[in-house]
This record gives sequence, C-alpha cells and structure tokens, in this order.
Amino acid sequence: MLASYTANLAAFLTMDRMTSTINGAEDLVKQSKIKYGAVKGGSTIRFFQESNFSTFQRMWAAMENNGDIVHTMSNPEGVARVKKENGKYAFMMESVPMEYQTNKECSLMQVGELLDSKGYGIALPISKNSKFYF
Repeated sequence: MLASYTANLAAFLTMDRMTSTINGAEDLVKQSKIKYGAVKGGSTIRFFQESNFSTFQRMWAAMENNGDIVHTMSNPEGVARVKKENGKYAFMMESVPMEYQTNKECSLMQVGELLDSKGYGIALPISKNSKFYF
C-alpha cells in the first residue's frame, strides 16, 4: 500500500510540474521570467508592431526592450532555442508551422488560442475562357 501511494504521489507531482503556468498572451506579458520572441522581420513580428490591442502592444514593448536577443533568424532556430532554454523562452510563429512542430516534437506544446487569423483570396482576371463566373 505504501509503494502504491508513493508511486501515485510521484506521478501526481510530475504531472503538476508538466502543466504550464502560461495559458496565453495575457499570462506571458504579466511575467518577466520567460523571454519571448519571433522571427526577426517576419509577419509575426509585424503583427505585434502594428497591433492596436494593449496586450500585444505590451508584448511588442517587452520584445523591443530585450533587443535582438529574443528574435531568431528562422522558425527552426526558434524551436531549437525553446528546447535548449527549457521553459525560459517562448517562440511565436504562424499556426501551421506551429502545429507541425508540436505534432513532430513531443517536448513542445502550443499554449493559448490563436492571436490573429487572416483570410486570403486569389484574384484572377475575368476572361471568356474562365470557368469561374460571378
């Protein structure tokens, strides 16, 4: 009975440490232990630079205050840094590569909801041979 209790306690404590205390952008911006960044010059950085939402403006200010040390040159570099810094760095990237990386690497997880979503369309010239009519 003692062995069973000890094993269950160990499993409980391990699972408790595995859960993240960061559940989204609000939690990330309220703390200072975990640095965060994105690909330098990429669309994610531009999203934070141009945002009118106060949380994202504060996140951008924090990234700017940390200078280039929080940004990477590529998504793979950002993922490698997340794994290397073991909970002290969060990397933000677009949802599709994020899903790919979290499915490929069991040690990674996506936290929170999507920060923004965009719809895209394709513009084509109208022609007699076109099969698309509006």
